[in-house]
Amino acid sequence: MSFYARAISAMFKTDEAGRRVGFPYGAFGPGYLLPDSASEEKMQRVLSLLQAGGFTAVWIGYGLLRIVFGAPEMWGAKPWSVALAVSVVYFILYHVAVKAVAGGLTKATVRLRYSDIAQNQSQSVSRVLLMPFIVLSALIVGGSVWLILVGQMLLGTVCLVFFGAVMLHACYIFVLQLKGARRADLRIT
Repeated sequence: MSFYARAISAMFKTDEAGRRVGFPYGAFGPGYLLPDSASEEKMQRVLSLLQAGGFTAVWIGYGLLRIVFGAPEMWGAKPWSVALAVSVVYFILYHVAVKAVAGGLTKATVRLRYSDIAQNQSQSVSRVLLMPFIVLSALIVGGSVWLILVGQMLLGTVCLVFFGAVMLHACYIFVLQLKGARRADLRIT
């Protein structure tokens, strides 16, 4: 299973009636009842493309901004405005794509909670992928603190908040994996 397929799988669940529900906005929006496997596959494909496209756009955009404007700690209002404008365009395109794929579907009454997403990811993300992710996030958090200490308050704070949240989420998934492994050990013995 690819990285994006794992991330996307957390956006789907089965409700109490046994129906599949897709949550294109994750825990931040409504779910949509998926009448058949073709509808689920279509939504998964669109969400995978949106996530891969967003991830790619971030790295290409960052590279271009860095080439044109230099290191982020030297950026003024113009490069940050460009980054914000591109983000707004991406979110509009995301919304339009979601409306295209979910427009005719019925909204579900069930909601997707953060704990549902984390539990799903704990079952689908391998520790081989998770451990380096936690270590890298911790290093970036340390680098963010360093940026704050050397006077780059805005960049350091943004990175600290974002990568701190990423690290906490990854640690939570790891704890869920450990709890799941512990429960499995108790059932075996």
